[in-house]
Amino acid sequence: MDMGLNDKVVFITGGSRGIGKACALQFAEEGAKVVISYASNREAADDTVRQITERGYFCKAVRLDFKSLETIPAALDEIVSTAGKVEVLVNNAAAMVGNGPVRAEFDTASIDEWFDLIQLNLYPTAYVTRSIVPMMKEAGWGRIVHISSGAATDGFAGGSSYTSYKAALHGFSKTLALELSPSGVYSNVIMPGFTVVERHLARISPEQMEVYATNHFTKRLGKPEDVATLAVYLGSAANRHISGEIIRVSGGK
Repeated sequence: MDMGLNDKVVFITGGSRGIGKACALQFAEEGAKVVISYASNREAADDTVRQITERGYFCKAVRLDFKSLETIPAALDEIVSTAGKVEVLVNNAAAMVGNGPVRAEFDTASIDEWFDLIQLNLYPTAYVTRSIVPMMKEAGWGRIVHISSGAATDGFAGGSSYTSYKAALHGFSKTLALELSPSGVYSNVIMPGFTVVERHLARISPEQMEVYATNHFTKRLGKPEDVATLAVYLGSAANRHISGEIIRVSGGK
């Protein structure tokens, strides 16, 4: 299938590791000009760029830190000047408070950290999207893919701030789809289930992974490539009629 992505400019926030990196690799294989952002781990970003450029594809990394909003305009200016106007946006990056999501029951969690996690993610995501949407409308074509989480609808104990942010993406995307689809700009959400990424490998044993896998119809856990495959389709010209949807990639969990 021709995905119609050759020379399309694709911007993936948080594209140096995990799901973002898998998206970068697969978009590049379709001939897209891929730009990824990183917050602080320049080494990981450079490694992703190297893997893609060694295969003969275009890839560039820009620094964009959700905790430093002043990095956003500079990153977008750099993208446009070196790659062109963004035609596909994958909102994948997420900033964390401290060592990760606020893991405390709602009535005992620090309310400041609770609000911080939402503010650190929802506002920058909206800021990036708002900056790019005019480029897409001007071109009469664009695709926005938001990477959410199954936790947005299923919840998890101690994760009310994280799940609130991810759930907010659903309403945000639905409204974008309503407003922008007539202009040829589509917006969709992907909800991954348990996906084996670096942070899981660091703290969950292989034995526990096997237990988790038994709860899935497919009897295996998700891989970043599983999410990336759908992201590439939704973000491509092959997607002619899907907008405003929220789609699970969870192996039936």
